[in-house]
Amino acid sequence: MIPELWLHPPIYISATIQDLEITAYSYVSAIDELLRPVLNDPQLPRWLSNQIHEKVSIPVTPGYDDFNRPDRDLIYYRYCLTFAALIGRAYTLLRPADVEGSDTVLSKFAALPAELRFGIYEHYLQDRQLWLDQRKRLWQVMSGIFIKALFSGSHPEDGARFATAIIFLTCGQSLAETPELLGWGKRWVWYSDVLAEPHEVWNLYDVQDAVLATEQLPTENWDYEVVKQRNASSALPEFVSRETLWVLNRARRDLIGNNPDLTSEEVAEWCIPRLEAFAREVEVRERTIKEKNLGAQQDYFPLAECSAFFES
Repeated sequence: MIPELWLHPPIYISATIQDLEITAYSYVSAIDELLRPVLNDPQLPRWLSNQIHEKVSIPVTPGYDDFNRPDRDLIYYRYCLTFAALIGRAYTLLRPADVEGSDTVLSKFAALPAELRFGIYEHYLQDRQLWLDQRKRLWQVMSGIFIKALFSGSHPEDGARFATAIIFLTCGQSLAETPELLGWGKRWVWYSDVLAEPHEVWNLYDVQDAVLATEQLPTENWDYEVVKQRNASSALPEFVSRETLWVLNRARRDLIGNNPDLTSEEVAEWCIPRLEAFAREVEVRERTIKEKNLGAQQDYFPLAECSAFFES
């Protein structure tokens, strides 16, 4: 089945899910708790897919002009962080609850009447099927992002790679527990929103290898102004932001080390301060460039002469 969840808006979305957009963005650290009331809602994956679709897709022709800059602002990366974390943490949280003192629990369970034990076990199977089905839906959402970020060549929308890294940080180990996962389709064509190879099949190991291969991405093409000036008359190189390089580096390290999935609190504490620091650096750098350009214009056409020109 080709992942197409993002192509059709959900018929009905509960108010609880809709509230996630504001509360989760403002309180990324609380995503785990915000998700629990809606974890099994079948509309959750479709809603998450619709919300993140624009951030992982290229809406216009890629380029290095002022109207179509490949670099993004803090709000963009905060948005990608929020919804990628919602997807990843939902997948991880969909599992049977860990029970302390399991031996004691099992002994008490064995002492129950057979009819009651059967009823409890039947309820457990139903609950287990619910979260297995929900995980499949969430995997479809992830598959759409992975295709764009990893299996469609160079120059993907920066948010696709960023979201992929956050997903692996928040549910990479949970995905590894189900290696039989399969995805369909490669080579997403951005201008027609179709898959050029819709029947290509890939698995979780292919995704992991592709994430590890991001180590080969260019690390010097994150500054829009520098790249534009350096390549004014030649083919433009692939843009990869510092934000994306940074989260991918952590995702590769955690994947190699089999590190545990980050909770929403952990990913927020680790990621948000650095994103804000990057944004401040960009603001300072662009302000400096504008001041230099303004100074150069004044040197070329002094203010006094400019006033005299308009007065004459």
